Amino acid sequence: MRVYLKPTEFQDDEVLFTGASLGGLSVATDADVLSAQTALSIVGESGFGGHSMIDLGKLLAGKVASCRPFFQERTHGVSGSSTVADLSTALELAVLVMTAPNDDPAAFGRILDRMKADLANRDADPGVKYSDRLVAINTSDAPRRRPMTLARLGEIDQDKALAFYRDSFQNAANFTFFFVGNLDEAKLIPEIERTLGSLPSTGEKDAAFVVREAPFPKKSVKEIVKAGVEPKSQTAITLRSYDGDDPDVWHRLRSATSILERRLRERLREALGATYGVSVDYDRAIVGPDEGKIRIRYGSDPADAERLGEEALAIAEDMRKDGPTEEEVTTEQTLQRREMESLLERNDFWMSTLVGLEQRGRPLTEVLDRQTRIEALGMKALAKTTRDGFKPEPRTWVGWAPEE
Repeated sequence: MRVYLKPTEFQDDEVLFTGASLGGLSVATDADVLSAQTALSIVGESGFGGHSMIDLGKLLAGKVASCRPFFQERTHGVSGSSTVADLSTALELAVLVMTAPNDDPAAFGRILDRMKADLANRDADPGVKYSDRLVAINTSDAPRRRPMTLARLGEIDQDKALAFYRDSFQNAANFTFFFVGNLDEAKLIPEIERTLGSLPSTGEKDAAFVVREAPFPKKSVKEIVKAGVEPKSQTAITLRSYDGDDPDVWHRLRSATSILERRLRERLREALGATYGVSVDYDRAIVGPDEGKIRIRYGSDPADAERLGEEALAIAEDMRKDGPTEEEVTTEQTLQRREMESLLERNDFWMSTLVGLEQRGRPLTEVLDRQTRIEALGMKALAKTTRDGFKPEPRTWVGWAPEE
């Protein structure tokens, strides 16, 4: 196992840690993916090391120590936090979380009962109907992206869920751990050896994720979902964008979408007075190949939804053709500098950035490259990135309006 330590002085009594591996939910087959997706809930209800969650709470009384497993599409692991004095307890808990999930049929039954109760009225929620359709359109109705329903509960198998969970943590050599905070290296390393050093390992790293396709439509789609009676509307317009893995391009695109969001907010909300809120973002998985997308979302009166969408697309096209103005670039740099000043003094920023770099196979020395990218923002580079990244076709337009 590889372990990195990043001592900081931002918080006198805070230590964060994350242990992550490639793999995640992507390694589960289509037939078993629902069981894999439910594994966290099952083990979270069952407890670890022969202790129920209530018993663990009692054992941890008076201590500030936590550790929880996580599963994302292509990565998985554990993350936790503690005070300096309770770090040993948090690491002992991490070992239990990674190696000793309880097999508790009663807990599994409670999970299913709660899920049934939650799903019983799901189809009656107009917002759910809209969000389900939005996902289905933007992923070409990929089977693994379909929502959980009452009819699908029977696909969840406790044994498969636990087997998936245990397999995910069976080889410690696949994991890289990061510790950030008030660290005493001389004391911490022996504790890591005592606790994490006891994890099972083959000695060789063999983890990998599987690329599961959920393709964006090849042709433009426009659909209005009619649901509910409340006089409100939501609209999501999604554009295809940059697919590559260059972090400089990612940063420029996120900067461009931030500028576009301010343009839209000024024009749609302040000038036209006809939207309840607007957001724009660039989305792409940071690990492995993915289809980049730009999403424009806004809420409005149903009568205004169509013209606001056309206006939003026209503003985006103007920016694609002409790029941002010098004033917009300067404003964006100023905002990013202020944000960066704050982030550099937060342990969670260092943790998320370092973990992301390691998972992408990037040098950890790039942790501060964002500062360089902020200073390098310029009209010429942003104009080219916007021209290439704001692709007008294909796009999806999915709206939600009340029933007639």
